[in-house]
This record gives sequence, structure tokens and C-alpha cells, in this order.
Amino acid sequence: MARWDALTATQRVVGLAAVDAHAWIGLPGLAEAAGRTAGVSWPGYEALFDTASIAAVGVRLTGDANEDAAAVLDALRHGHVYSTVDAIAGGGGISFTATSGRHAAVAGDVLPLDGEVMLQVDVQGPADARVILLRDGVPITTVEQAQVTESVAAEAAVYRVEVEWPGAPRQRRVPWLVSNPIYVGFMEPPASQMRSADAATPLDQDLARWTVEHSPQSDGAIDLTDTPGGGRQAILRFALSGPVRSPRWRYRSTTGSPKSIG
Repeated sequence: MARWDALTATQRVVGLAAVDAHAWIGLPGLAEAAGRTAGVSWPGYEALFDTASIAAVGVRLTGDANEDAAAVLDALRHGHVYSTVDAIAGGGGISFTATSGRHAAVAGDVLPLDGEVMLQVDVQGPADARVILLRDGVPITTVEQAQVTESVAAEAAVYRVEVEWPGAPRQRRVPWLVSNPIYVGFMEPPASQMRSADAATPLDQDLARWTVEHSPQSDGAIDLTDTPGGGRQAILRFALSGPVRSPRWRYRSTTGSPKSIG
């Protein structure tokens, strides 16, 4: 998180929760001696993908695959997305917006300065969830309430929000909900000054060291093909199958009844 905050001081960086999903743990020493099979198929994919999720803000799916895919990708590119650690609780939600004079922004946007800046946080979750508003990576407000309105100085800064589950230990913080930043008064560097990747690792010519990990109800393959301009490129093909599961809402209201948040 500190690395993310450091990066957003100079450029817009979209943050997403993700899982390094392999569903396989190699046994030290044995994996090198016996090959890929020396390991344990644990934790399973279902457990891994239940750990965290992301939600695209303002996207309404129409049922048209091309249109929906474009809308989701556009939301991701602009940072209009928040992350939920579902291992803590599923089904929560967060809205983070800001205004300055005639300008308005949602999480992921740049907000031009035009007078006083008002930040608004709305959380779908327990009333005593801990809301933390950060400025340039440093907490400036911590409250236990579902709605927060904060007036801040009309000066350049990067704001984002974390929400902690009620009673979460402060000595080993794992946020429940994480917004993307709002870049107040932010001036992005021109494209000519943007950094590119520092290094690249070429693929094996025969992909001998590559495997496609998958569950019994999915499959995948990597193909090498020649490019029109010379050279070669790898193409990953995959197919998913199995039943579609209903969401498992684990967030419950204070009365104990299930709470389904759309």
C-alpha cells in the first residue's frame, strides 16, 4: 500500500485486489528434484477466488458481451473500481466522490481545483465500520460511521479511502474495502515523460518450462506463432466450465438477518 501511495504522488495508478492463484504449493527441495508433481494441490481455486473481489463503479451490464466488456474495461482503466477482501466479509460497497466549485470527480478521477474541496464517503456495511480517509498515504480522518463528509484545503493532494471491519485489530491492519484515489489538483506528466518497463524477459523458444494450471472443469494451452513483422509471440487459449454459483453474501446486519447488497 505504501508503494502504491508513493507511485500516485507522480502518476495515476489504478489499484486492484488480486490473488496469485495457482492452487498448488511446491514442496521445498522436492519440487526441484522430482519436478512439477512434487507439491500439494492446495488451496483450491474456489477458496482463492473467494478471498477478494473488485467492483466496477457505474457499470450496468446489458447482456451484450461486446458492449459490456468495453464498459468494464473502461471502468478499470479509469480507476472506477473498488476492492473488497471477501475473506473478511462479502457484499459491502463504497462510494467515494469529491467536488470543487463546478467540478466533480469519483474515485479514479482527477479533480481540477475551483475553490473549497468537499470529499464524500458512503459505505454499505456495518454502521460501526472504521472509515479511514488518507491524504498522500497518511490518514487524516478515522471515524466509525457509514457516511463521512470532509472539507479539505484547495490544494493539490491525492486522497483515497480504506474501510476496516468492526473490531479489526489495529496492529495488523487488513482493510475490508479499498477505494481508488481521487487526484485533487493533479497535473499528469506528458506521455513523453512516462516511464516504460525497465526490463523484459523473453519467452523460451519451445515453452518447455511453461505449464497452464487449471481445474478439472477448465482447460488451457499456450501456442507459439510467427508474427507478420518477424519474430514470434505466445498466445494463451483457455476455456472455463462448471456451474455458475450464486453470490455468497456474508455481511449481516446488526439484527443478524442476511444483507444482500447489489
